[in-house]
Amino acid sequence: MMIALLFGALFTVSCDRGGQNVPDPDPDPQPTPQKPVIEVTAGEATETTFTFDITTDQAGEYAYYFNDVHDTSVRPNITDWFNENSGVIEGSATVTIEGLNAGISYELYVVVRATESGLLSDVKKVEFTTAQSSEAGPISLLSVTHDSYSFKVDLDGYYLYYGVS
Repeated sequence: MMIALLFGALFTVSCDRGGQNVPDPDPDPQPTPQKPVIEVTAGEATETTFTFDITTDQAGEYAYYFNDVHDTSVRPNITDWFNENSGVIEGSATVTIEGLNAGISYELYVVVRATESGLLSDVKKVEFTTAQSSEAGPISLLSVTHDSYSFKVDLDGYYLYYGVS
């Protein structure tokens, strides 16, 4: 029994001495970086442009990618988005995409990379359709009945028209 008490006392002393080398926990631990939270709001779509707003809780850089909804090609990686369509954001930004085609439905993908942490937000997707062209085509439908129709072709210049009935 005495040997057990002596061994227990030595074990306790050695444990206490080992604890002296352990540093105290950091009183102000650094917070774990959080990825940016973003919101994308669709704005105005004209025949050839689309405007959207981005809001975020962290300063950083935004990037976006868009394509025709019927385009089945592989989306480029996010690094390419930052190389092609990007800008700086601090809180919010309004972005206008130009050179679009009239009457087409598009998919827009937006991401933000935080300046301090380098973390990426979740990718947000917005679908939009550009306005139809306001230009009337050269062919106008005048009337339609159950057995006939009539139309007018309005072209500038001289043209030879040949009809077959």
